[in-house]
Amino acid sequence: MDAIERGFRFAGAVIVASLAAGPITWFGAVLISLPSGRGTLSSEVLAFALLTIPYGAIIAFLPNLVGTAIMTALGSWFPLARSPLAWIGAGGLGGALFAILNSGPTLTDGPFVAIMTLTGMACAAICRAFTRWPD
Repeated sequence: MDAIERGFRFAGAVIVASLAAGPITWFGAVLISLPSGRGTLSSEVLAFALLTIPYGAIIAFLPNLVGTAIMTALGSWFPLARSPLAWIGAGGLGGALFAILNSGPTLTDGPFVAIMTLTGMACAAICRAFTRWPD
């Protein structure tokens, strides 16, 4: 695999994962907001769905770029870092850290932390699926 193909794979991974971040976040919000025993969705969640797709991609681009670069470099040095589980764990950790740093001093916003952890894990899995190392 030449350098140009690796560059396209890297860019493709970051772009696809960033575009998927909004819908993944929306899906998590829908799951958390479904009332017990009722199958309806609140209007706030549906409005949130429209906003998460473009804004989720903007917010997720830099973390996906940095995370993919770091995990690709680690995978070049340490073969165990190539494992999809290592990538998913790192993505979940990054998503949880983002949520904790943005949830305020009380840390009472558990659903937000859960949604961001899920989003980080899914984005990391997408980025790992595109990543290859020359051996």
